Amino acid sequence: MTADPQALEQVKSYLATLSPRLRAKLVSEIEAQRLNGGADAAQEVVLDLLRGVMRAETAQARRSGTPERVFSEPLEPFLVDEVGSRKLEGIIARQSLDALWRWLQRQDAIGAALHRATADANAALLAGDDERAAGIMAGLRADIVPVIEAALAEVADDPRGQMKFAMQLDGQRGFDDLRDIVTVMRLEARINKVVARLPATIDDVDDDLIAKIVHRTRDADGDLLYLLLPVYRRLAHPAQIIRILTEYEDTDQGRRLVESRFAPCAEIVLTDVELAADRIAAHMGRPSEFDRLLVAIKRFYTLANGLGVAIELDDATGWLRRLTDQRKRASEILSAEVQTIPGAVRRAMRPRRRDGEPAAASQDDIQDAEHAVRLMVALKPYRGELAVNALLGSVVGQVETFVEAANAAILHDIRKSSGSALAAARRDLDVAVRINTVVFGETYASLLKRSGDAAGPVPSRFDLYEEDDADGEAGDASAAA
Repeated sequence: MTADPQALEQVKSYLATLSPRLRAKLVSEIEAQRLNGGADAAQEVVLDLLRGVMRAETAQARRSGTPERVFSEPLEPFLVDEVGSRKLEGIIARQSLDALWRWLQRQDAIGAALHRATADANAALLAGDDERAAGIMAGLRADIVPVIEAALAEVADDPRGQMKFAMQLDGQRGFDDLRDIVTVMRLEARINKVVARLPATIDDVDDDLIAKIVHRTRDADGDLLYLLLPVYRRLAHPAQIIRILTEYEDTDQGRRLVESRFAPCAEIVLTDVELAADRIAAHMGRPSEFDRLLVAIKRFYTLANGLGVAIELDDATGWLRRLTDQRKRASEILSAEVQTIPGAVRRAMRPRRRDGEPAAASQDDIQDAEHAVRLMVALKPYRGELAVNALLGSVVGQVETFVEAANAAILHDIRKSSGSALAAARRDLDVAVRINTVVFGETYASLLKRSGDAAGPVPSRFDLYEEDDADGEAGDASAAA
């Protein structure tokens, strides 16, 4: 799609006036359309513009943030908001950084310097001198490294001391993350050299980029994962980091790649696959987090599929086992939810009668059913990679058969009932339209509603094609006229 640059700039300016909440909602809705295959070219353009606005404002917020934010900026590529099911190398829970900051304030060896640096950095930020604030906090991070290393060395062979240290860091995860935090601080200058002058968003991992990364990390075998993670976070298509590995070794044979100095590329992807599985588990069964669940499912699919396509994993048994384990885990989480979909639909559409009178579905049951069928439809593009093929196919068949039978029964009730029974049937029709909109689409749902309003015959899904043909013929006639 092409567009006038001036028009694009006007749209971008308008998007910048929207509140963060509205922008987040718009991104979520377009992403949902993309997941369902319904996004058009205009929506893709709006999404790109939105992300550009949000990235620019995030960068500005970082530059003009609090001293704590300036302090943590080099650690941002390694931070995640969730704890996850286990500690993963190179991944730091944001809450661990907050706990470390509080611990440092209590340490005699660094506490006074930290308070002084914070005050000086805050004054620099208020004066608009962001570079000075960044320099102050860089010096503070350098001073902190030996303090943390000394504290870790003190409890290295003391399990009881480690437990006490963990309690001071708000839990075991805070202690486990400490080595990653100090490693990133120690490598800060080298990380900056690796990402220097790289785009904020890397659309394509081409030969030129690969050559730069290889050259800039030539003496960093032991720390390569930490140097590559900030590059990985900039990739528009994260699985492309595998290209650095396969191009460097000039092969896709797993047996050779596991021995490569750039094997951390695959390790990073496998780690992110596990994080995506964690997010699937965290968001599953929560209708208010449905869009986040879809993002997690899409990321899992993209990464797992990308790794499997880029590398011949049959002779890379360790990587294959880890990927298989996460696929199995995601499949079990999703399968448990998919199995509940037919029951949720039955509870919402024409629930069983009570004492001979029609029963009304609760709003909770209706919302659960909508959430269930939305998940059913959203999973279709990913069912192969997520190993829910057979189960999802069976559930889709059950749901579609039941929904069509329920539609017929509801329309029969509307034609034959009166009084309170008719009111109940029309209430059931409203629920059916909501469910049919998700399962069969808006066109079919509108046909069903018209049939109910007129108490006409049950629409067939084949009517969709007839209606499309009629619309086409009408359009042709109008054009001819």
